[in-house]
Amino acid sequence: MNARSALFDLYGDHLRRRGGSAPISALVALLGALGIAPPAVRQAASRMVRQGWLERADGYRLTPRATHRLDEAARRIYRDLEPWDGYWDVLVLRRVRDRARRDRLAAGLTYLGYARLEETTWIGPRASTEVTGLLAAEAVHADRFRSALDGDPRALVRRVWNLDALANAYTRWLDAVSAPDGLADVGADGNTTGLIPASAPPPNRHPGARRADDIPTDASPATTTDSEASPNGPAGVAAAKEDTGGGASASLHPGWVRTDEQAFATRTRLVHEWRKFLFEDPGLPAELLPEGWPGSAAARRFDAEAARLLPGTARFVDRCLRAAERKDDDV
Repeated sequence: MNARSALFDLYGDHLRRRGGSAPISALVALLGALGIAPPAVRQAASRMVRQGWLERADGYRLTPRATHRLDEAARRIYRDLEPWDGYWDVLVLRRVRDRARRDRLAAGLTYLGYARLEETTWIGPRASTEVTGLLAAEAVHADRFRSALDGDPRALVRRVWNLDALANAYTRWLDAVSAPDGLADVGADGNTTGLIPASAPPPNRHPGARRADDIPTDASPATTTDSEASPNGPAGVAAAKEDTGGGASASLHPGWVRTDEQAFATRTRLVHEWRKFLFEDPGLPAELLPEGWPGSAAARRFDAEAARLLPGTARFVDRCLRAAERKDDDV
């Protein structure tokens, strides 16, 4: 897990509901529990300021743009979604000749839950509020329709989304969190043993799309420069990986967590790994999924583990914030 991605997780899962701001000393202490070195935390926070995700105000505070993105991501992570009304959001794009723009657009639309129906036509089970901004950032026009299918929607889903690959990914996730070492084997590139291997083609992934770990909670395409990632540029999300200097091990085995700090580290990795499914799973309605869908069992397990680890996690977050406030008062 890199520092920038960890900051997105921290703000999205905890600080967003605590005023959206924290001193740098608190960020350093919290990410230190994940094995991320202080220089990497400071560099990542400064970079997020340049990109328009954070602003300097009594520490580092979420911008309105970032708050909106994290709110939308939280709705998908915890499945706070409206029931499906039987209609599809259909986008018919003007043809984009530049390959880099096509790839960024495809990455962004895939993250938002859309899949390619034809070369320039994309569909999603729900209309995303992020589409307009994504199209504007890439200067792409699209005709948009709210449409019902005259046919079998389950057959359409099987045609457009690779449900077998997605089911296998959920099964691997369940196996991994059920193992004694849980999420302990997280590599420097963010890949977790037993989950979605970097070598495996993920479901519905466009060839130009970044890995899900590269796109933390943002609907915009991945970019590699600060100017491209700024609110005034072709809004990008995650780019290069920071050198975090390794990471702390964390397991989901019930007997492993003995301290609040361990609860925080474990829950952070749990949410971090689960968040990768935002790029794989569009949140298809249950009635369109196969019987015995493993994503349902995985969601129940995620909810149970997240709830089990939350009390200790909350205590650790609050303790780090209070310590940072006392430190600031002493200065």
